[in-house]
Amino acid sequence: RAEFAHSSCIMRDRMKRAGRVTPAEFEILELLWAAPRDMSVGQVLDRLRLQRPVAYTTVMTLLDKLHRKNAVARKKKGKAFFYRPQVEKKSVLKRAIQEFSDDYFRGDASNLRAFLQRARRNGARGKPPSDTDRTEEAARPPVREEDVVLL
Repeated sequence: RAEFAHSSCIMRDRMKRAGRVTPAEFEILELLWAAPRDMSVGQVLDRLRLQRPVAYTTVMTLLDKLHRKNAVARKKKGKAFFYRPQVEKKSVLKRAIQEFSDDYFRGDASNLRAFLQRARRNGARGKPPSDTDRTEEAARPPVREEDVVLL
């Protein structure tokens, strides 16, 4: 029963997160954050195509989704829409990290921090934690939200 209740809570949380920014949307936001002025779909497309092939309709759809999520504002000039970011990069990253922590570490930032520290110490090999690692984790104070630094 507890497992089902936890699963049900996760589904409810995901339904509430319909406004989360996907990796593809984040890629577009990065271009908009770096741009000195509002960008049209065509301008975003040209910049993205420097990195990889992408269709005009894909960019248009992603920008429309970002607009519906209130992540970008758009203004019509002639026949084209021009877009600018409405959210700060820091807030988007903070939300993504919180969602990751909620999904994979049951919302416990100290467990996420301990995992990242272990991963850094053990390198990319994914060495399992030792008893010493577990003892060190237990002795650490909990992480407060204001202590989290985004890289």
